[in-house]
Amino acid sequence: MAKAIPNCTHISEWNISTSSFVSHQKGTDVNNFTINDGVGYMVYVEGDTVFEVNGIEILPVTMSLQQGWNSIGWFNETSTDAESLAQNVTNCTAIAYWNNTLCRFITHPVGTNISNFVVERGDGCLVYVTSETTWIQ
Repeated sequence: MAKAIPNCTHISEWNISTSSFVSHQKGTDVNNFTINDGVGYMVYVEGDTVFEVNGIEILPVTMSLQQGWNSIGWFNETSTDAESLAQNVTNCTAIAYWNNTLCRFITHPVGTNISNFVVERGDGCLVYVTSETTWIQ
């Protein structure tokens, strides 16, 4: 995927086992992980970039979420907000996204009005669940 995104130097995925991101550097074989439907990824680019995905529409995806932070990707055409998304993930207590301007994660605690950000098609988020659960998008 890194080759298809203009100005991309790295793509990272969340590793729930280590509670850290694993990064693949474009042009290397190191950490060259598989891209999966329904998962959110961090993409580092060295300039403004437009990336459009064409092809077959993603069908509903069933994801097993482990206790702790899990990465998900939103591919529905309809936007939602953090609270609505979190309410549809069993045992979810927080949801976060990376804010490029502030260079930090913004976290929405479920059941509050704090940082209830919009989630649009193509966005990735981290969801925190208190116990193992299954989520269908």
